[in-house]
Amino acid sequence: MEMNMERTLYLSEKHGVEIRRDGPSLWVRERGKAGYRVPARLVGRVVIMGNIRMDAGVISLFTEENIPVAFLNRQGRELAVCMPYNHRLARHYEEQKVLFRTEEHAKLFTQWLLAVRRSNQLETLKYLSDDKARVFSKIGFRERDYEDIVKSLLFDGDQQWRAARTVVEGLFHEMIIRSLLRADLDPHFGITNRRHNFALALEFAWALGGEIDLQTIRFLNAAHYTGVSWRSTDGSIILKEGLKAVIERFEKRKKTVDRLIEAMIDDLFRLIREIGMGVYEEDSGR
Repeated sequence: MEMNMERTLYLSEKHGVEIRRDGPSLWVRERGKAGYRVPARLVGRVVIMGNIRMDAGVISLFTEENIPVAFLNRQGRELAVCMPYNHRLARHYEEQKVLFRTEEHAKLFTQWLLAVRRSNQLETLKYLSDDKARVFSKIGFRERDYEDIVKSLLFDGDQQWRAARTVVEGLFHEMIIRSLLRADLDPHFGITNRRHNFALALEFAWALGGEIDLQTIRFLNAAHYTGVSWRSTDGSIILKEGLKAVIERFEKRKKTVDRLIEAMIDDLFRLIREIGMGVYEEDSGR
């Protein structure tokens, strides 16, 4: 188990560890060691990876505090997200609906999403290759151009890239969902992923793909130089050492990621207000 000062709780598979609820806290016991308590009030996010022995009260403890719990398998792939039950619609649900009103409104949203993605990719290129970033900022770039540059900076093959990126993306999804809930937005209410669970969260993650790529590249390159063993020989398990390295890198950039997510949420509210004002003027003029 790992928890940083910014209140993210990571629970990863470990032999002999049991976790149960003890009132408003978690009680963690490891075979051969004294148990210890983790107050739920100190936790802001929860990520569970692999098979962990725990009672159901652990999950309800966090959902009662309006904290989603993300589950990843031993390969780092997302399995599920347990969210607080709320029979009421998100406070801004009706405002979000304006994005569905016409095809033009949906187009404005997708254009905004693409603009955020391009901007985020360009910032990533500045970190990776400032010379190429300056060229692309002048002449523009295609998705293929960006992907070619990213692949050229990898030491390992596509399989390593996909596996590592899956873990990083899962951490992003959990953080985005939490931020959307905190902003009283419906995380399922999206446009390009319409009718998919967590559609809006997936769209935010797509727009922030450059940051996800950057963290993945930095982790893989560091692992290559330091010789960190992060996957089992057959690729079926993310080893604890590698998972810890991914998490540490994610935590170092988490304040930056949080600013990016909050900026997107602010921009989304501005877009909704602008579209809503146009709808009001149209209705008033009839």
